[in-house]
Amino acid sequence: MERLLLDAASAPSTRRKNERAFEEFKGWCDWRGVVLHSPASIDTALVNWFTAKYREDYSPGIGHSALAGAKREFPWVEGQLFLAARALRGWAKLKPTQKRPPLTWAVTCAMACCAIMYGHFMAGVCMLLSFSLMLRIGEALNLRIADVGVRGDPRMGGAPDVWVKLRHTKTGDNLSVKADEEWAVRLLELVVR
Repeated sequence: MERLLLDAASAPSTRRKNERAFEEFKGWCDWRGVVLHSPASIDTALVNWFTAKYREDYSPGIGHSALAGAKREFPWVEGQLFLAARALRGWAKLKPTQKRPPLTWAVTCAMACCAIMYGHFMAGVCMLLSFSLMLRIGEALNLRIADVGVRGDPRMGGAPDVWVKLRHTKTGDNLSVKADEEWAVRLLELVVR
């Protein structure tokens, strides 16, 4: 089968990650003598491999990648791997993905300081707040002063907390996040005033 258009549907880095996970899964199957000849055999093998990976303390991400790799390798199984999909949901419940910022705090501070030194105060503030509030780039860039509810803000019912409203996010619209760290609270209050 010609894969040019099928492969163009995902980024090369994603495709490589999925291929690596699928190859690991395929090697596991080969080592155990499992033959992947039907949707049911692929589904069952994936569930067993997911269980092995879960027991080895892997995160569900490798399972998602292997499943995507299997669908790429065997396009005819699309929509037929019900048990694998259900097992992935169970894996995600038993081992939730740890949210973590893409940079360390030290690197974030260094970048923020450089931005501020070169006259980009709000860019530096944005970097620090993005780290503390776990904001994606687009979420941070779309923030407005009116999106921040400071302590005692009547819009927030006079709440003693500082909240940031996120008008549009990857996971939904009109969500909010609470500033928990005191330095972030003070920084937000400084910027709002």
